Amino acid sequence: MDYDLGGEETGLDILIYMKQNNIKVREIYIHSTHLEGVKEMEKFIKYNFKDVDYLYCPYSE
Repeated sequence: MDYDLGGEETGLDILIYMKQNNIKVREIYIHSTHLEGVKEMEKFIKYNFKDVDYLYCPYSE
């Protein structure tokens, strides 16, 4: 999951949508160069998706 999606919505908006619609996942991989966005998404995941494994995979070229 990337924070910057190329439009107005962000990866955080997708996570909020998933929570509001009770969408279940086992794992979430975050890959983004937007470090503040990564922090926001990690915080949201930790609070709202307690049983989900997540991993931050830094973007590399």
